[in-house]
Amino acid sequence: MMNEKDCVEKECLLGQVSQQIIIDSSIKKLWQRIEDFHDMSWASKVATSVIKEGDKSGFEVGAQRIVNDVFFETLLKYAPQDWTISYRVDKGPGPLKPSNIKNFIGTIKLLALEDKTQVNWTATFESENDEAVISFCNSMYQTLLKAMRESFS
Repeated sequence: MMNEKDCVEKECLLGQVSQQIIIDSSIKKLWQRIEDFHDMSWASKVATSVIKEGDKSGFEVGAQRIVNDVFFETLLKYAPQDWTISYRVDKGPGPLKPSNIKNFIGTIKLLALEDKTQVNWTATFESENDEAVISFCNSMYQTLLKAMRESFS
């Protein structure tokens, strides 16, 4: 991984992942289902365990959770006015291990489309192996977005 000195001497580009889906729900109903950082019941077949860490609620920046005993995440942005949640992966499995990745920031942003909602799930990160991270995250985000859509059917 590049360090700060390398980034001064070379152009540092962040890796990116982006997935989206259209869900047959109003933006308000969808937001109410996903806004609590500690509640992933909309993806219960995927996120089989979500443990709240610390004393912050799932609506407060700094809230922490452990998903499936392997993803340690911290809420960085809770913006209901923009229908946006951003979080940092502090520790994860495989290509998301701290030794493989830095500054992984995920964002879920909702966009109203009349009586439906577009969900954009993106992430940026620094890694020596962007392809492994992108492959891992694309698969994970597709599965989570499908679970989100199914929770409204």
